[in-house]
Amino acid sequence: MELGTWADWVSGIGSLAASGVALFIAFRQESVAKRKERIAEGERIASVARVKEEAIRILADLEAQGARFSQLVDFGGGQSGTAIRDAKEELDGLRSQLSTLQAFPGLPPRVIAEIGRAIHDSRLNESDLAHSPSSLGFQMREIAERMKKRREAIVEAQLSVL
Repeated sequence: MELGTWADWVSGIGSLAASGVALFIAFRQESVAKRKERIAEGERIASVARVKEEAIRILADLEAQGARFSQLVDFGGGQSGTAIRDAKEELDGLRSQLSTLQAFPGLPPRVIAEIGRAIHDSRLNESDLAHSPSSLGFQMREIAERMKKRREAIVEAQLSVL
């Protein structure tokens, strides 16, 4: 058995080393790709959680505004056109924020539905206000109660993911 020339040996060892490096690179790229996928999934979950937290905060604001205007009316105030306009503007602003959150990609359907219900449930009945400004207190109290339910449902949805 002949050992061959040095060039054949060096060429063979080089080919073997190249194959080893190629396998290492392939496994390394697969590992890096899996890690990037895990990081991207973690970031997606974190951003959805932040959106849910923001929705919970906005619903708590709606609930607080409803309770505040309800108390104002209970104490004999808040029946002027200015108070009604302020209440509508405050609700419209918060509802607009909810609408923006609802369009966030990747939200679970249950959360999208709860946000949609909150947007719907936080509307003032304009015809009642036109006939009786004192209905503002009653409507705002109802809004506060409905927002509490919506907020609790989103909190429950948040906990079910954890």
